[in-house]
Formats: sequence, C-alpha cells, structure tokens
Amino acid sequence: MNKQIISEAQIDKLRSNNKNCIIIMGGEPVITNHTLLLCHNYFKKKEYGIESITINSSTQANDIKPILSDGSLFNNNNLYKILVSRGKISNDVKNFITQLLINISDNFYIINAEADPKDFKKSSWYKSLQKFSITIEANEPNTTDIIELIKARAKLHGLNLTDEAINLITEFTEGNLLAAENEIIKLSLLHNGNTISAREITVLLSNNSKYDGFKLIEFSLRGKISETHKAITHLEDEGVEPLMINGLYAWIFRAISNIKISKEGQFTQDDFLKLRIYGPSQNLVINCINNLSIKQIEASLNKIKDIDLICKGLLTGDPWLELNRFVIGLSRILSKSKV
Repeated sequence: MNKQIISEAQIDKLRSNNKNCIIIMGGEPVITNHTLLLCHNYFKKKEYGIESITINSSTQANDIKPILSDGSLFNNNNLYKILVSRGKISNDVKNFITQLLINISDNFYIINAEADPKDFKKSSWYKSLQKFSITIEANEPNTTDIIELIKARAKLHGLNLTDEAINLITEFTEGNLLAAENEIIKLSLLHNGNTISAREITVLLSNNSKYDGFKLIEFSLRGKISETHKAITHLEDEGVEPLMINGLYAWIFRAISNIKISKEGQFTQDDFLKLRIYGPSQNLVINCINNLSIKQIEASLNKIKDIDLICKGLLTGDPWLELNRFVIGLSRILSKSKV
C-alpha cells in the first residue's frame, strides 16, 4: 500500500513538482475518503471551485467537456474529483483528460479509479497519467500494513496508543481498517490527547462492564472456575459483543500455539514481543504452554474458529453458549495449576 497523503504540506510539495493529479486505486474506504476530504478542505481554503463527476463506459468526451473546460462562475481554478467506474472507458475520454493534465494549469484533479489496481496500472492510460500524478493504492491492508495504518490513524485523531492497545484494536476489528477507524474515532471522543492502554480499550469496548475481556482471560487461564463463570455471565448480561471476547482468545491462543508447537515450547522475551504479548499476559501464556497438550491447544483453536463463524452467522449456533462451554472448560483443565 502506497503511503497515504496525511498533510497539506504534502499537497504543496506535489504541486511545486508540477504534478496536478492524485490517482486513487483500490477502493479501501478509509484511505480513499481521507484523501478526498483532505484535498477538498485544502482547495476550498484556497477558494477553488469543487466539481465532482462520474465517468463510465457510456461517457463521451463531449459529455464532460462543459464541466472540465469551464471555470466556475466565481472561481478561476477548480478541484475536479473524477470517479472512474468499472468498465471500459472510451479513448476520447481518456485522451481528453490526459490532455488536461499535460496542459499544466492551477486546476487540480483526483482520479478515483474503481478498476482493479493491477489491471489499471497495466493500461497505457495510467502510464500517461502517471507523468503528472502520484498514485495511492488504497487496498485492504495486509497483516504488516494494518499495524502501521492504525498507528497513523490514531495519530491523526489525536490518540496515543500503547503497542498492546494497537494490537487489541487489530484483533477486535480483525484487520479491517474501516472497523478500526470507527473504534479510533469513538476512543478519540473520550480520550483526546491521553495515552490509552490495552486494558482501557478493553473496558471501553466492553461497555465499561465490571468485568472486562482481560479479567475473563485471566480467570479462565488461571483455572479459577467460579470467577470465570461470574465474568462470562456478567459480560453476556451487559451485552458485550461475543466476537470481541472471542477475538481476545484468538490473540492469546495464536501465541500459545506458536510457542508450544512451532517453537517446541522454547521461548525468549523477543518471541513474546514479536507475538505482541506483554506484561501479565506472558505468565498466562507460559502457564498454558506448561499445562495444555498440543491436542488441547489445537482443539481450543478449532473452537475459537467455530465461535468466530457463529458470531458472523456463517455457522449455526449460540455464540454465548459456545463461549461459556469453552472458557469454563479451559478453567477446569487449568484449575490444578495456579499462576
């Protein structure tokens, strides 16, 4: 994913280099909308006119010439936001838009292409536009990108998140940047300018319940059966999302599995950091490594996967019933080992 434009200074630099166009490809909504809004506000402050048009397979050059050729009644310069729909665009439209960019002016263009980025980048039209543009690939982020993007989005919204907090947002939202953005916005309204820890995030996303997801994990992985039952019952009564609770178990059991199976039970502090397991959570992982068999860990991962599918409506079942059975079962297995 190409680096997103995050400041007006970057637009200034772009224009000073005689580039008058931003091409957005991929359709990921957070990066796309951020770029469109930033440019809109930037050029509005400079008293540019703002024009939005959509181009599709039926559009002809004569259809868009009146919009793209004429200045606004009150503005000499314009920002043109051009949405290019999927499908074949006529050559006369492509040539007309390319010629507008060649004739360098103070107008600015955003070409938001809905086409598949791989196909669009292979086209001769893209190669012509590229000379006067920068490209932003707004694709769904991979597991490497999502952490950095959440950090960047948190910074833009005035949030200071700990590493573990960022990891938990990633887990809660399953790597979906739009879902993560929504959570970041909610957090920013409550904690503007403050450092937010993972525990605070869990409490906030648990509707400020008496018990949070961390407490439930602690009780179940320490083998405290009674406390586990109280915590899971309270969280269900409070209307906490079962998907969020299950996401926490997915996070910690991936680490348990990685060390127990891939590393044959051997671990270092660096292993915990790479797996984003911090503080007291490390002792819980160690307890499970020492007291759960590989078969039990694999069964736990399969149960977590099934609960995830039930939460999403892809498998029949009651997510809270299955979560209850899972966490109580874990606490019973681990009840003989106290950390």
